[in-house]
Amino acid sequence: MKNTSSIFRGVAVLAVAVAPLGFGAVATAAGSVAVDLRPAGPTGDCDWVDPAAVADVPVDEAVAELSELSTMAAAVSATDLGAQLADDGPFTIFAPSNDAFEAIPENVWDSIIADPELLSSILGYHVVVGDAFNAEDLVSEGTVETLNGNLEITIDSGGGTLVINGGEATVTCAGIETANATIHVIDYVLQPATSDLATDGSSIPGSSTPGSIVPS
Repeated sequence: MKNTSSIFRGVAVLAVAVAPLGFGAVATAAGSVAVDLRPAGPTGDCDWVDPAAVADVPVDEAVAELSELSTMAAAVSATDLGAQLADDGPFTIFAPSNDAFEAIPENVWDSIIADPELLSSILGYHVVVGDAFNAEDLVSEGTVETLNGNLEITIDSGGGTLVINGGEATVTCAGIETANATIHVIDYVLQPATSDLATDGSSIPGSSTPGSIVPS
């Protein structure tokens, strides 16, 4: 495996073109919202995804097969989370893209990857255990419980995209199915509230706002 410290380098983040996910109308408590109803394959900016390559493998192996999630794969393999994601599941994974990780300053990631427990806590904020939510499920749920806190899921009425925590992150590619999980690719690395971190209680270096994104 490549040295994760060489992978987690802070470089200028590339602009991500977020394609609408092809939504139809679904009624919720808040009224009618747009949500992806197409059953076949992932939707959004997913040209880099080969659904057949990951459909029959567990998510811990699938992320390593997806070119835009190679940094996520390296991060997972540096913690004990990989062993959990190899289980039957199901899981929902909000997987930050390579660009999302690259937006994090080098000194911040150097601190994080030096502490596997902290890294595991951050990654855990992106993992739902017990449900493989597709895009429609996420909107119906509204809030989903991760290993390290809750994520609020809404629809951006202008662009028709799934939005997390009021705009902290956007789903750029929804509904990648693996043998035991559904992956939704997001454009930021999310930070759990400090009180949810499985560490000595210190906040992520460079951020003083619990629940905010890791600083760019």
